[in-house]
Amino acid sequence: MNVLYLHQYFTTPEISGGTRSYTFAKKLIEKGHKVTMVTSSRRIGKKYSLGDKKINFINIDGIDVVSINVSYSQNMSYIKRIISFILFMVYSSLYLMKKRDYDIVFATSTPLSIAIPALVAKFRNKIPFVFEVRDLWPEYIEDFGIVKNRVIIKILEKFCSFVYKKADHIVAISNSMANRVKIKYNINSNKLSVLPIGSWKYLKNGLDEDKINIYIEKFDLKDKFVIGYAGTLGFTNNIDSIIKMAKVLNNYVDIVILIAGDGKERNRMEKEIKDKQLTNIKLVGKYSQFEVVNIIELFDIAYQSELEFNKEGKKLMNGEDALPNKFFDYILMGKPMLINTTGEITSLMEEYKFGFYINDKDEEKIKETILKLKNNKELRKTMSENSLKLSEKFDRDQIAKKLIYILEGEMK
Repeated sequence: MNVLYLHQYFTTPEISGGTRSYTFAKKLIEKGHKVTMVTSSRRIGKKYSLGDKKINFINIDGIDVVSINVSYSQNMSYIKRIISFILFMVYSSLYLMKKRDYDIVFATSTPLSIAIPALVAKFRNKIPFVFEVRDLWPEYIEDFGIVKNRVIIKILEKFCSFVYKKADHIVAISNSMANRVKIKYNINSNKLSVLPIGSWKYLKNGLDEDKINIYIEKFDLKDKFVIGYAGTLGFTNNIDSIIKMAKVLNNYVDIVILIAGDGKERNRMEKEIKDKQLTNIKLVGKYSQFEVVNIIELFDIAYQSELEFNKEGKKLMNGEDALPNKFFDYILMGKPMLINTTGEITSLMEEYKFGFYINDKDEEKIKETILKLKNNKELRKTMSENSLKLSEKFDRDQIAKKLIYILEGEMK
């Protein structure tokens, strides 16, 4: 089976970001299938030499990569990001206009525009199309108030409906997300599968005790209780909740909040830290997937932060549906967790008892919960064991097998 895999943000383990598509592609190759990954150039590791052409071809660990030379950064304005989406869509579609020997196309969003080149490949080659939903468009952007124009929203809804109807199979990364697609767009359950992002055990091979000790000294963490966050610092990640936590705990000199990540909100976060004279937050930048396990190993407890409500006070679907990369990295490393949104993630927490929900508005409860964890090593040990048990349920290698089963099934 020759799989055409479309992911605009395909990432290798040598740099920061999610590596799910890399894992899936490698598992497909191990099973004897061929994979062609069409992606943008922005997230490919520096060790891979790219030319100056608009479309470049390289091989990464057996994956044939078609790299579209289009810049993208979360620090870009929304207009520039939209232009980036459009450029990638146009160039990848033009490339796929030519009939090739692909047997099936698997496209993963975001952005939603990835569906255009996928449909081009489907119709041009007369092959099945499997579409993976990672973010619900336009529901999420409407929720966040990014787009308010009802005409635009309706157009996007019509386009989503068209994509879902034309897809031979749809994959969602959480149960609640799949349920929303099913109900709103009247999709048959047999056409829907849930494949969470999952925990990639292979990353644990990057654990290095010497590096961990270096980080303890470098970040001055000896004899400190570490609350950690490892992920994007974007507007959906609710950095204000981290600032509030730091403010509540600022008088506890033995508690440190360690932030590993980068994003559009980092500059604002640095300004807030300076303005509020917070001495207990350390921003240490972003790390590769192989390296981030050493950073997470420094955490006594991990913080899973997302926006729960929009500016109008409406509960956000993104917060309810979210089972993001960092959550799976945390449970992979067996970390007790603090979570600031309710939804599918808190349902898992209630079942597996690996953490606590904290309400951003209840400062006293925030302090009480953190001190409870700090002062009860046995509780943290139990939660750590529960977290590890949950990671077994979400083993990415097993999830990859399910994807392969779906793709092979569409070929029959």
